Amino acid sequence: ILTPFGAFARRQLSPDNPLIGNPLFFYYQTNVSPTSGYLDANGVLLSQSLYGGRLSTVYNGGYFVGVQAFGGFGENLFEYNIAVMNTPLCSPNTAVNLDKDAAFHGRVALHPFIWATIGLSYCIGSFLDHSNVNKFLSDSGGTEQYQQRTFGLDLNLNYLYYELNVEYISNRFVAPYVVYDYRFNPPYISGLGHGSSLDLADNELLLDLKIDAPFYPGLFLAGRYNTLSFGNIVDPSNSLRNSIPWDRNVQKYAAGIGFKPARGVILKVNYEHTAVEIAPRPNLDVVAAQLSVSF
Repeated sequence: ILTPFGAFARRQLSPDNPLIGNPLFFYYQTNVSPTSGYLDANGVLLSQSLYGGRLSTVYNGGYFVGVQAFGGFGENLFEYNIAVMNTPLCSPNTAVNLDKDAAFHGRVALHPFIWATIGLSYCIGSFLDHSNVNKFLSDSGGTEQYQQRTFGLDLNLNYLYYELNVEYISNRFVAPYVVYDYRFNPPYISGLGHGSSLDLADNELLLDLKIDAPFYPGLFLAGRYNTLSFGNIVDPSNSLRNSIPWDRNVQKYAAGIGFKPARGVILKVNYEHTAVEIAPRPNLDVVAAQLSVSF
């Protein structure tokens, strides 16, 4: 089932997404591994996680296995949508219950006006997969103590020819830091000390604006601003214990034009610029066209 967290998961498909791409929190792979937790940029474990082994805030698509309840009060003035899932938002192993406790996903929404919706979301659950890399954690409370905790706030304003969607996410991984030690079998231990963890915090902002052409039915313009910024931690790989951001900040800008020539048919052309705080800065500009047909 689709997570109730936030607003974008329900409008990710082409008829409801004014642009072609998804926001950063759906696909940007952070320095967090589903088996070893925090990945420092110089660590040997990082090389094991470059291909499909790093976590985004929300697993791309947002579909999980669980049970869900939803409803509303006061002629839909207030709505609720809550779910108990196998895993939290970030986990790619959505069909597997990672520990003895389930994850909670939930959102409540208020409709103060016909043209406005305000939503509040929360998710919590442990994110580590069981593996040989983190087997030693069973001696200090197990993998269940390492959780993803995510708070979200979303706003939709839809009036005449204009639609504005704003989404803010505050995300935290309570994560271990695993290092090699060949005195043990398997050769992994905590790089932080017994039972310690890192607080990996990030903040994410998404603004989508869509403007329908008033005198040309089916034509619309769209723009997006998206940012992902990471908090600081004490560098566990450095004896100087200096403060560093745990990943690289990212900003993305997108603009596009779309046209609906017939019911269920949408043509879009977009330009997207992504800026990552890294030197030298890579060229990540993209121009894309998309034709989607709904049956």
